[in-house]
Amino acid sequence: MPSTCGTEFKYVCELKNRVDDIQRNVDGLLTTFVPEYVAYQKSINKKITPDRGDLVSTELARYPTYNKIRDITNKIELVMNELTTKIAENSDVMAEMDKNIMKNKKIASAVSTEMNSLSDKANGSTQAYKDSLGLYRRDIFKNLVFIGVSGGIIYLTRKVFMETA
Repeated sequence: MPSTCGTEFKYVCELKNRVDDIQRNVDGLLTTFVPEYVAYQKSINKKITPDRGDLVSTELARYPTYNKIRDITNKIELVMNELTTKIAENSDVMAEMDKNIMKNKKIASAVSTEMNSLSDKANGSTQAYKDSLGLYRRDIFKNLVFIGVSGGIIYLTRKVFMETA
């Protein structure tokens, strides 16, 4: 698989390179660990005396593998601290994002409620308009019927009274 390191994953790639460096140090340590440790034990065994005191601790400081192990553990600790810091920062960012998402949900809910209210008012206004228009049409129809019936009654009355007179 080709390496995807670049500007997009710069931080991750830097960490990977540091972990790879630690791995190379560990591999180098493992190749020389047994012979160096055996040689170290032989030199210590030659110097053991009943009143050895600090002899072992000073010899331990001179042991080359000890320094390599200390350097490796220091590098591992640095990488772990850096990763822990980044994880904590990412957690803070995620918490902030969650807070903003909840805030946006509340705003969206309020807007949705307001839109429903406006929609209900618009529907009510439309219905009121339709009702008013229906009443107006009925009134016009009643008036036309009244005019027609009145005209018919007047016509008949005129016809009846005019012919008898």
